[in-house]
This record gives sequence, structure tokens and C-alpha cells, in this order.
Amino acid sequence: MSDASKNTHTPSGEDSSVSSGGLLSEILGASKTQSSEVSEVDLLSDFISDAKTGDNKSSPAPQKGIKKSSKKSMNALAFLRMVGAILLVAFIFFGAFLAYIVFNPGQASFFISFGINPGDIAHLLRQLVSAIFGVVTFILSIVWIVYLFKAILTKKEYKKKKTISIIFSVFFGILLFSEITLWAFLVQKINATDYENPNGGVVVYDNEKFISERFKESAQMNNFDNLIGPLELKFDLKSDANFVGKMMDIESYKIDFDGAKCQGRDSSIVDGVNAEQSIICIFDQAKVFRPTGVYEGLDRVTHKPKTININFHTIQIAGVVDVKETKTSITYDASHLKSLGKINWYTENGGDTPVSTNAIFSITMGNDSQILCLNISSGTTCDKLFIIPKESDSSVTAKIIHEQDKENPLLYFFRLEDRIVKNGEITGYKWVINGNTISTEETCTYTFSEYSDVKVALFLNDSAGNTTELHDNFSMLHPLEFTKGLRTESLLKITDTSGKSLLDDTYSKALRAYYITDVTIPMSVQFDATDVKVENYGYELANVEWDFNGDAVFEKTGNKVTYELIEEKRYTFGVRYTFTDTEKNISSLIEEKIIFEPAKKDIALSLKLSQDSEYAPATVHVDGSASIPKTGTITKFMYDFGEGKGSIEGDAIQDYRYNFPGEYTITFTVVRDDGTREFSTRKIVLKDAPKRIIVNTSVSSGIVGKPIDFDTNGTIGQIETYSWDFGDGNTSGEPTPTHTYLEKGKYTVKITVTYSDRTLRSTDREIVVTE
Repeated sequence: MSDASKNTHTPSGEDSSVSSGGLLSEILGASKTQSSEVSEVDLLSDFISDAKTGDNKSSPAPQKGIKKSSKKSMNALAFLRMVGAILLVAFIFFGAFLAYIVFNPGQASFFISFGINPGDIAHLLRQLVSAIFGVVTFILSIVWIVYLFKAILTKKEYKKKKTISIIFSVFFGILLFSEITLWAFLVQKINATDYENPNGGVVVYDNEKFISERFKESAQMNNFDNLIGPLELKFDLKSDANFVGKMMDIESYKIDFDGAKCQGRDSSIVDGVNAEQSIICIFDQAKVFRPTGVYEGLDRVTHKPKTININFHTIQIAGVVDVKETKTSITYDASHLKSLGKINWYTENGGDTPVSTNAIFSITMGNDSQILCLNISSGTTCDKLFIIPKESDSSVTAKIIHEQDKENPLLYFFRLEDRIVKNGEITGYKWVINGNTISTEETCTYTFSEYSDVKVALFLNDSAGNTTELHDNFSMLHPLEFTKGLRTESLLKITDTSGKSLLDDTYSKALRAYYITDVTIPMSVQFDATDVKVENYGYELANVEWDFNGDAVFEKTGNKVTYELIEEKRYTFGVRYTFTDTEKNISSLIEEKIIFEPAKKDIALSLKLSQDSEYAPATVHVDGSASIPKTGTITKFMYDFGEGKGSIEGDAIQDYRYNFPGEYTITFTVVRDDGTREFSTRKIVLKDAPKRIIVNTSVSSGIVGKPIDFDTNGTIGQIETYSWDFGDGNTSGEPTPTHTYLEKGKYTVKITVTYSDRTLRSTDREIVVTE
């Protein structure tokens, strides 16, 4: 058969040189043909023109175009293609390298080797990933659009070309959207990863450096041998707890710092439930300290109790300097260090020449902070750095607020209100309670060991180099204690219509309530709180409130009330007393709870309840399998977990997840084979997890026309929505907005967030913008 006859059925415009060796060879052949066309510089225009005219690009017309093109133009075009291909491949390989770093945070030390601060790695990775994937996205978008238009505009009679274009458009479309998905996932992964300490471990800071704006970047410690005291160290458990949290749900921790003075006490034992709070300890003895500690909680897989050791460095204090401070000067006595070597004192103004070689050295505080270096080794290193503050210059006005925890009266919360910063912004906090440094965070939580008078001092550093000292002195309030009756925990009286006491010997320590079972329905009950007193001197009863629905809403007031019991169900009543000390003008609250459990039930109900946490979200485990009917058999177990979803029929043993804090009533109902029902109720209270908002900025002070990045990294709690007010009339709802100020001045940036439990919190931060 002749060549002409072979091409008889080839549609006009088809490339007859394409063999029938399969789709792959067709695609390769088509690509090869297209690569030889000069008009391909504008592919989209060429495809549209080709689709409209129906010209065959395999026909002599393109060959004629090639003949007209100079050899120089072809070489330049080939060179540009080669450079573009190399750049694209380079971008893809570099993007793959960045993805490897993101998924393997331990390899982030690659950036540290180039002198990049560990705290800046996440920001750098976000910028690099966005730049690389942005370029790749742009290129893939162009290629996808080209083939998409080719597929749409190519006429149906050119089946092979249309098929090839469709395949390429689908391929590049999938590739483009997959790449965008990977981009978004990588950014999310970067935001959720701790690159400063990816493999866990307790991070230790020299606290004196940490609270100094000048030395904060170098405050982290790595060497713990031959140190000079007194040394105030800050132990940050957060990243280590996050790492351990992948294996277990941490419920508490306990640490022994081996003789150090921690959290403002002489004790070296520290325990708690919030591993995100830092621990500050003072090491003021010449010895080797070997801290030990454990996390306690539940294994994430088996849900069984588990403990994991907390790894600490051994801290060797070679010697201690005695420090005595007055309002205007500080004296350092290094006499105990003479055996370690020659003593040399250096200051910034003195340069490389020691200002003194005596063991005792005094320095006067001036208008600026000063640096004092103690050297006792043969080298030129600074064995102990002392930061001498400048004389106090009050540049911040604020009020310290203290709040006593309702459940634990020894626990206090401290924060600032009505802050006004005259110069710059606040850059450092140091809370000192009864002479001991407790925290360097914006807020402070402290549990006292006993009731006493409290002296609180807060040292604030601002960006202008000033230090402000605030004070709050108060006496801790002792919790009220009831005056007890002969057979009751208080002098409250509860009687029936005949005057018979219902309270005698009914107090349950386990329930922390009166548990009254001598009840016959219906029944009228009289409550009388007239004689209720407390042991605390000077307090008199001022008001009595009654809650008869168990919902913490007090419906009635007065010393005497009456209530009718008309249903065979458990009744839970609350009574709240207000006592006032008129001389000190102080009022305090104290409450009691009364439970009425009518007897003669046909089914003996047994409900055991446990929960994995006292904070929401939490899983509650209920077990009613020990319930026994007097006759017959149990056919149904039902639970209503108090969230408005109604009763759930199922097994006697169940687990239920609560996502929000609050007080919930769990109703357990049992149905006998004859239809008889009995129920029991239990209340649980899930506390709101501590919430704290932290506002971070990419710069400490801004410049007009330069963008500033804002975020809330380090904020405690799960946030759903953000509302930023930048103080210049502009707002944003983004989690990490960027804003540019157009005029110089001092702006108050306020953020309001909505947490997953629907609670709102707000905070603000001032930022200074200069030209």
C-alpha cells in the first residue's frame, strides 16, 4: 500500500507522522512536533488561532516559519527553555528539601549552623515555603491554563490533539491543586511545630538574663559545669511536656530540685498540674545539684496510669558570691572563690583592664543599667555576669490585682490593670512575692503554704530602658468555718411538719453534703438558718440564699423557707451564706449542700462515676452494672448526660465526652422487665481550663510604612475566632495579620478571641511607631 493511501483517512490538521504505537508515543510525538515551532513563544495565542483556522501544524506552514527564523533566534529560545527548566527543577528540589525539614524538625539545626536564631526558624521556614511554592504554583497555573484552553478550543475533528490536551490539562490540574494542598499543609505543620526544641527536653534559662531586654537572646543555657552562684534559673517545661504529651495525657508532675529554693520557698519540691508554667529556682550553695522529676498521667493508647521521667542536667555550682544591695549600690563579696583562682572584676567602661582584683567590690547604680563581669579562671571568659539595674525611674503606672481561688483559698492569681506606659512598651516582668522571685510572665499564679500577710513587688522593664517597681501588700483571707452542732456540721435546722430534725448524723464527707434518706413522698420540709454562725471572729450573718433546682441559681432569700417534696426523685438543694466583718468592711461567702434521697425504691441503683480530668474537655466513665432489682430482671440501661440530647439507651458501662466547662447532671435510669423505672442523678463540674492571651509582634517598635506581623503564639486555650483592633481605625479577623502604620505615634493593639467553649477574652499591647 502506498504512503498516500495510508494517509487517506487522516483528518485534515492531524499529524500523519504520529504512529499508532500507543498513547504515550502519541503524546511524546506531539510534544516533539510542538517544540520545533517558533510560534510556541505565545502558546495560548497559537492554540486559539490553530483551533479557529484548523491549520495543520504538521503541514509545510510551520516548516516555512522555521526557515524564516534565524538560527540565532532558535538558539536564544532553546537557551531560555533550558534555563527555565533548570530553575523549575531547582525550585521543586528546594521545595522538597524544605518539606523534609518541616516533617523532620530535628534537622532544623541545618539553619542554626548558619547563625540563625532557633526562635526565628519557624518564621524563616514559612517565608521560604511560601516563596518556593508560590513560584511553582504560578508556573503550574500558566501551564494548566494553556492546556485547558487548548482542550476547550481545539475542534472535535482533531481528536488526537484534543485528547492529548485534555490529558495534559487534567494532569497539570491535579498536580497544581495537589501542590497547593501540600503548601497549606506545610504552613499548618510549621505553625504547630516547636523548632526551638523539637525533641523535647527541659529548656533552662539564666533568669537574670531572660528578664533583661539586652541579654534575653543569650539567656538559654547549655553548659552547667563550674557555675558561679547565686544563680537564678528558669526551667521551661512547655516544649518537653508537648513532646511527652504525644505518648501520654499529662495530669500532674512532681520535681525535686535537690536543695534549690524554688517558686519563692525554701523547699526544692515543686508539683503541679500545668506543665506550661515555668519554674524559677535559686541555686545558692556550692554543690552539685541533681534535679529529678516525673510526669504522671494516662497512656494515650492503653489509657492506663503511666509515669515518664523528666530529664534534667546536673548543675554544678563551684562557688557562691555574697550579694548585698541597698537603694543606691550593690556590694559583691567573692571571698569564698579565692581557692578557684585569681579574682578579677570587669565593667563595660573598663574594657579589658580589671577595675578591681579585690574579693569585695561595690558598684553604685546610675542613670543607666551596668554590666559587671567576674573572672576567676585563667582565660578571658566571664565566669559570672551581674546585671546592675539603673536607679528606679517610674515610667509605668498600673495597679496590681490579686484574686483568691474559690476552691483552693491558698491559691492566688496576680495581674495588672489600668496600665499606662510613658515611654515605649513593657518588655519584661519580674514578680517577687515575700522577697522571692516567682515568675517572669505577664501574669502570676502562686500557691501559698499558709495564711499570712503578703508583700508583692512587680518589676517592669520597658523598651526605653526604664525599670518601674509596683507593690501590693495584703492579708490573705482565711476561709470561713461553720460553728458545728452536736450532730451536724453547722447550726442549720431542717425539720418536717412535726418538728422532727432531719439533719442529725446525715453529713457525708464524700459528697460534702447532708444526705437525707428519711423522706416520705409527699413531704413538706422547713429550713431555718437563723442560728448559723462561723468560728471566724468578727463575722456576722448578713444574708441567706436558697437554690432548690440544683442549677446554682438562687431562687429564694431569707433565713426561713419551706419546700414541698412531691416526686420520688433525688433533690439537691444549695444554701449560700454571706457573712460580713463590719469593722474591716469585708464580706465572705460560704455554702452548704443538702441532698434528699427518697427511700423504698424497687431497684437498688448503683452508679460509679470517674473522669479523666477536672478541666474540660474531659471523658466521664459511668458504671451502673452493679444495680440490682428486688424482683425480676433489668431490661434497659439509659443515661442522660445533661447536655440536652435526651436519654441514651445502651450498656450499663459507658464513656461520654464533654467538650465544654460547666456543671452537668447525669441521670441514670434502669427499666425492669415489668416496665418499672428507677433513676439516680449525679452532678459533675468541669472547670474552665486556664486561658491566657499573648500578643507577639515581629518587631519591638515599628517604622512608618513598614509592615508589622502580629500573632498569638503561646496563647493558652483553643481559639476559634480572632478580632484585632490596631488602634488606628483598622481591624482584622485573621489569626496572624500583618498591618502597616502610616503615621508615627503610640498605638494600643487590642485583640478579642472566642475560645472553643464560647468564652471571650481580650488583651491589649502598646506599640510605638517612629519615622
